[in-house]
Order: sequence, then structure tokens, then C-alpha cells
Amino acid sequence: MNPTLIAEGNLYGNGNDGLVETNMVLKNQAEWKEVAAKMNKINATIKEEQIDAIDFDKQMVIVLIDQQRTKGGHSIKIAAVDNKMQSVVISIQKSHPEGMATMVMTQPYYVATIPKTDKQIEFEEVK
Repeated sequence: MNPTLIAEGNLYGNGNDGLVETNMVLKNQAEWKEVAAKMNKINATIKEEQIDAIDFDKQMVIVLIDQQRTKGGHSIKIAAVDNKMQSVVISIQKSHPEGMATMVMTQPYYVATIPKTDKQIEFEEVK
């Protein structure tokens, strides 16, 4: 069960988009459009064709949003997806800058699709 990347990067705007640190599983177009609109409020992160391209009969959208950071160079991503008997475990990897970094408010994000499943989705952070 491999994720397919939609978008990744950093949100800017000092939290004015209303997004907080979270991991989300979006299972329908309405939820997806609402989250994409928030992500696009300050930053043009998700293209309209990417929003419309998701087939929720076959896919789910995974959205990872890290906490706000006071300097650049941070990132978040899906490191692995483990399809277990009762659940799907999504391993999240965060990276941080070493040494000097730009002084700017950022909020790392990662958006991908995985195949649709009825299993419970669990998130775990790996080092």
C-alpha cells in the first residue's frame, strides 16, 4: 500500500489559515475540498485539478500538518505504510534543520493518497 504524493512543503501565514498540527484521513470530496480550501487560503498549495482528480471510491487522502515552526528547514512526510490485519499504520517522519536556518514562520505539510480501506488508520511518528 504505497502512498501517492499530491503536495508537500511549508505553509506560510503565521496560522491565519486556521490549520493546526494534525493527521487527517479524508474519505469524501466535501472533506477534501474543505481542507484544500484552508490550505489554499494563504498559500497556493493544492491545484484545482488535484482536488478534482481524487476518486474517493478507490482512494483516501492523508493530510499531515506539523506544528508551526519559527524557522525554515523543517519537513514532514510519510515514511512507510504498513497494511496490518486490523489496521493500516502510517509512519510519519519529521526532519529538522541542523545549524543555521532562515528565520520565518513555517508549518510543514504532506498530502498523499492511499488506496481506500475500511481498516482503522493509525499514525505513528518514527525517528
